[in-house]
Amino acid sequence: MQAAMFEVEYAAFEQVCTRMVPEHEGNYVVIRGTDILGVYPTAVDAFEAGISKVGVDVPFLLERICRRHRTVQVPRYVNGFVDADARG
Repeated sequence: MQAAMFEVEYAAFEQVCTRMVPEHEGNYVVIRGTDILGVYPTAVDAFEAGISKVGVDVPFLLERICRRHRTVQVPRYVNGFVDADARG
């Protein structure tokens, strides 16, 4: 049975989000597995850093750090094309 995409990353985010709010609220965090790859001031910076750190073919989670957050799913790029069904 395959785990839901980003299940591990969401759990990691939930664990650290509250602690990160005081210093990083409004910034964006990049997570792969349970590893926090960095915190960035903009979503574009975070996205570019994620691609730089894990590559274009490896999914990673990008979340905004805030007291009340909502998840936005962004399609991933595959071979220069947007993969509309990025669930797996």
